[in-house]
Amino acid sequence: MNTTKLFLSLNGIAFRGFPNVRWDFIFGRLSLYFQCKEFDKKAKVISLLDFFYSLFFPKTPCYNIEEKGKKGVLLLNNCCDRKTNIDRLYTISDLIQNRTVILGGKPRRKFNILYTTNILSYIPFWLFSFRKRDIPFIQKLIILNRLAFLYQVLDYIGKNIDIHNYSLFVSYYDSLTEDSFWEELFRLEKIKTASLQHGQFISYREDTVINCGIELRTFKSDFLLCWNNYTKREAVISGIEESKLPILGIIGYASKEYWNKCTKPNNNIFGVVIGHPDYIDENIILINAANSLSRAKGFRYYLKLHPSYKDDFFKDIVDQNFYLGNVKKGIDMIDYANMVNFSIVGSSTVFTELIFLGHEVIRYSNQSIKDKYRDIKVGLTFSEPKQIVDVYNRGNFEIDGLFDDLCSIREVRSSYQNFFSAFDV
Repeated sequence: MNTTKLFLSLNGIAFRGFPNVRWDFIFGRLSLYFQCKEFDKKAKVISLLDFFYSLFFPKTPCYNIEEKGKKGVLLLNNCCDRKTNIDRLYTISDLIQNRTVILGGKPRRKFNILYTTNILSYIPFWLFSFRKRDIPFIQKLIILNRLAFLYQVLDYIGKNIDIHNYSLFVSYYDSLTEDSFWEELFRLEKIKTASLQHGQFISYREDTVINCGIELRTFKSDFLLCWNNYTKREAVISGIEESKLPILGIIGYASKEYWNKCTKPNNNIFGVVIGHPDYIDENIILINAANSLSRAKGFRYYLKLHPSYKDDFFKDIVDQNFYLGNVKKGIDMIDYANMVNFSIVGSSTVFTELIFLGHEVIRYSNQSIKDKYRDIKVGLTFSEPKQIVDVYNRGNFEIDGLFDDLCSIREVRSSYQNFFSAFDV
């Protein structure tokens, strides 16, 4: 767990109206965010305005409950902004006979004078809890804002969930404040907790949200259900005990009964996997490399865009003589892998998923802080667009070696089933 200033300041704190949970752990993600570069003057002003706006137009939690027996395993997913996240949770829940699935929708805002009166009655007591604790004023307001929301979450859980019925609580992403609060309530009742891995996690690199190792440094469950050996290694570096790190395989492939390898079409077409917009410079380099390779070899290529990008975002960078268009968003990874001979990738999680399918990959690796896989030495890599032709000509993709480190488990479905069987009562 992180040891930031706020984390230490919140150790042992209690707030009226709440059970005796570990607030330093619940606000662990917030604690790391406060020391990251993104928490600048603009973020502070927005947080200040949101505090006062939320007093009169509060965020109201919105959950959808699907039950298949009111015991066994409860699974929570508050990352419902992308269909992939929902599908992955259902993939796991389908392996469990006795389970309850809770999906968190986008919180609603509406004027509520009763809520405002109630929260205003608590705020003096919550502020009093901060006495003799070295916490800046703006951070106190942000925490108060989160407390007001969590107070409603607590009310919802009390009215709708009988925690004692369950033997395991599973969070899709236990780093989030809301998920952390749920997890703490189950922990207080001595119920085991687990968190899923939704992407490739890394240890600390720098003080930015994307590279500070936030998932591993704010992990607090009894188990992190790891995809691969690489995650386990990064987690140990982050201070997590090995006993909490079962390797179960890449979650996206738990829907398949057996492992299937992709088929190389031999069509002189390759794909370019475009990562998150935070990696815009890297994404441009990937396309420039694709242009260089196409001009030298006569190949054509597709872009596989991150969902956040508009279809024409890179229209001025691609070489129209070789660019075939974009792969349909949401396409199954196996269908994509069967479309192209190989792929050029960067620090995208898609890299590990393609290796699982036995798909040939050339990876951009400049060994910088943003190079998520910089410690992976196996496979074909390039650091400048002009190098890619020589790298491609070498032709040793080393798929098996990459699989051992980045995928680790072939029969993913049975691996997850075996883990959950101990709690599926």
